[in-house]
Amino acid sequence: MKEIIGELAGTPLPTIMVCAGIIFLVLAVSGGVSGKLSIPDNRVKASGIIGGFLVAIGIFIYIVPTINISDAGGVNSDVGDIYNDSNGFSDRDADGFYPDHSSWNMVADDHFGADLNKWYLGQEFGEKGDYTSSIASGVLRVDYSTRTSTAYTVYSKYDPLSDFYAAIDVNFKGSYGSNDFSAGLAFRASKYTRYQVTISNNQKFKFEYYDEKAEPKYIDIISWTHAPVLNVNEKNRLAILASGGKLDVFANGKLVGSAFDRRKLSGMIGVYGEVYSDKPMTLTVDFDNFELRAPNFHNPIFQDES
Repeated sequence: MKEIIGELAGTPLPTIMVCAGIIFLVLAVSGGVSGKLSIPDNRVKASGIIGGFLVAIGIFIYIVPTINISDAGGVNSDVGDIYNDSNGFSDRDADGFYPDHSSWNMVADDHFGADLNKWYLGQEFGEKGDYTSSIASGVLRVDYSTRTSTAYTVYSKYDPLSDFYAAIDVNFKGSYGSNDFSAGLAFRASKYTRYQVTISNNQKFKFEYYDEKAEPKYIDIISWTHAPVLNVNEKNRLAILASGGKLDVFANGKLVGSAFDRRKLSGMIGVYGEVYSDKPMTLTVDFDNFELRAPNFHNPIFQDES
């Protein structure tokens, strides 16, 4: 029974509802299961109505893919305590169970101390700004010299993943307005589309879907939300737990937001930064202690022992 519950936990809710609805419709049409189950004539109609309702709701949820289940007024200050256990995370969320990522295979344990790394590093010069990414002083460092608002992503060389747990330390360096910049993780990324979760230096986070060919290009999944667990002028640990369409955001070991979104189910992972100021800026973001886990992943991990 526990195994069945575990399998259902990883099945998207729309799929479960549509399958259940089809079963009810089949029973309504056939009148039951030959030799096993017979439905009275006065309940055949009810079975058909229930089946049609479940199918319709399941399709509706799938067509309207994004559901933000964070506290509408901001982060619920009690949420972190409910979801946090002795290991930093719980095996329950507001919807029931999700897979225990601590048992997932380690894909990467990167402390950025090795010359041989798994990131696409270098320099890029553009109309809106210049960017340099490098391994320096035991961190993945991204330097920004911008002329206007812009964004930049440094992708990893790890294989595209669907379900995963990823965590990284984010540390802002330099003097600038707390509302001028944010940084974090980009995931399930491809050439034109990606998800991205970023934190600012004023205890806020944001969760977006980006589509370069769409208008608008940036679509809020969770708009700017205050998270008291985030530190100001200190490093913060940002984590994403992705299982099917269920996407959970953690900051410093506390759950701060959850959403259901199936627009992208697989892709690359990387670090991301965005500048909002239209004025020239020079700043640095250090990323460190990158952890990446995935279920059923059997390739050798990249482990930096430094």
